[in-house]
Amino acid sequence: MFLSFLKKYRLRLLISFLFGYCLLLFILSSIPGNYAVKSNPFDKIMHFGAYGILAFPLYFVLSLQNKFLLFRKYPAAFTLLIAFGFGLLNEIHQLFIATRSFNKYDLLANILGSILVVIFIKFTTKLFRSFNTE
Repeated sequence: MFLSFLKKYRLRLLISFLFGYCLLLFILSSIPGNYAVKSNPFDKIMHFGAYGILAFPLYFVLSLQNKFLLFRKYPAAFTLLIAFGFGLLNEIHQLFIATRSFNKYDLLANILGSILVVIFIKFTTKLFRSFNTE
């Protein structure tokens, strides 16, 4: 029963998680710098992981939806494009937050995290398809 619910509403659940996660990233990036995590050795790792987590549901939302066929045909490219755009807008948004600033290395860590997750998804889905055809 629970599995049938998940299968029936998987796209809605993924979209809900995705919007909630984007909202969380926006809220966390709105915290002034003296309260938020300042530049430390783990700052870029956190950006890398945060945008990797963002790319995971984004990829599947784009590949499962039926309204925009181009998104469904090229989910990897659009995942990277959307993640980059969100990261760029988030960095620009931080220009207006006290003690925050635009950081090009944060943006780089964001896109690298997204790229790694998209490569992982592409590799694992290809691997699972090869197991299913044997």
